[in-house]
Amino acid sequence: MAYANTTTKRDQVLAQLHTNLAAIATPTYGNNVKRVFTYDAQRLVLGGETPAIAVIPITDTRVRALACSSDEYRMNIQIVGVLRVDPSASAWKSKIQLLAGDIQQVIANDRQLTSKAIYIEVDEVDISDAEVSGNRVLAVCAVAATIVYRVGVLDVTT
Repeated sequence: MAYANTTTKRDQVLAQLHTNLAAIATPTYGNNVKRVFTYDAQRLVLGGETPAIAVIPITDTRVRALACSSDEYRMNIQIVGVLRVDPSASAWKSKIQLLAGDIQQVIANDRQLTSKAIYIEVDEVDISDAEVSGNRVLAVCAVAATIVYRVGVLDVTT
């Protein structure tokens, strides 16, 4: 069977979220995101410019079969943001909280991921203390979110 599109619906959903997060920039947001990765969180701590964000799918579960010849899926993800900071400065915590807020605002601004998902919602936000990674000091935020989307039974790209 030939599909109209070669990218699965799951990958379309993640690609749209990636695009939305990559658009974080001032003056609309508090940060200018330099790098966004999907699946590849370890690249966040390997160097490069910050702020940086990784989208990490945790689980992707088929919830139910629908009468409209599609299945509904629920994907749990972690969106991890990092900033290189000076841990002796007290402002690092407000800076990482601002990045977490930017991520939440991106989700609020496009709750259907440009019609690729039924919805995305934030479940939890966690701000960690600054951590030393080699000679880098990083502040980390993690935004747990759920994406609900539908996939055609006969065509996984719709």
